[in-house]
Amino acid sequence: MPPAGRPRPDEAVSAGLVSWLETALDREAAASPDPGAPAIHRLNRAEYRNAVRDLLGLDLDHARDLPADDSGYGFDNIGDVLTVSPLHVEQYVA
Repeated sequence: MPPAGRPRPDEAVSAGLVSWLETALDREAAASPDPGAPAIHRLNRAEYRNAVRDLLGLDLDHARDLPADDSGYGFDNIGDVLTVSPLHVEQYVA
């Protein structure tokens, strides 16, 4: 989307940009082929409550029954820090 009053780039310019971007991304991916172990990200209590409210239309505070969230680096929504305990699983399906 060009700025107001500016012409839209033609197909050749757009194709050149796409080609350059693909090349740059492929080069960066090849330079760092191992991104590390992925963390399974569970929702913290606030995120879980909001998701239930948004998806199901239920404004229940079932999240208060979940175990307290661990925090790391001052945040409670870092995937490496949030674990899924058997108690979490039990409360999620209750």
